[in-house]
Amino acid sequence: MNRYMQEIRKFPLLEPEEEYMLAKAWVEQEDTQAAHRMVTSHLRLAAKIAMGYRGYGLPQAEVISEANVGLMQAVKRFDPEKGFRLATYAMWWIRASIQEYILRSWILVKLGTHLRKRSSSSTCAKPKPVSALWKKAICALKTCNALRRTLA
Repeated sequence: MNRYMQEIRKFPLLEPEEEYMLAKAWVEQEDTQAAHRMVTSHLRLAAKIAMGYRGYGLPQAEVISEANVGLMQAVKRFDPEKGFRLATYAMWWIRASIQEYILRSWILVKLGTHLRKRSSSSTCAKPKPVSALWKKAICALKTCNALRRTLA
């Protein structure tokens, strides 16, 4: 993990004018070099946001990978004519991607443990209350889906 963090620090940050020109090249000419440059220059942002999700019990490398997927989605959909920076726009896509990953992972774990308990016990147990963290993840997924619907 430390090696990855060292590697992404090597990519330079973009000036606003340079970012605008790269984004225009991507939108108008589908210049993959420009898109690649925008993604690599914002990998630190994706990693920083991913670090905020350490307490969810998932491998940090996978959370960072999901953050990178969100960053790539943001670059793909970014419109430089709106007048704001890519980092502002990408932050929402990165968070949405991470939160969706967390929710998918939790559902798989919860379903697996539920089925195991169900098959091993013959008595019906009273369901436990949903934790605050689970409620937060569901809320985040709803926000993510609403964001995607409005931007689609």
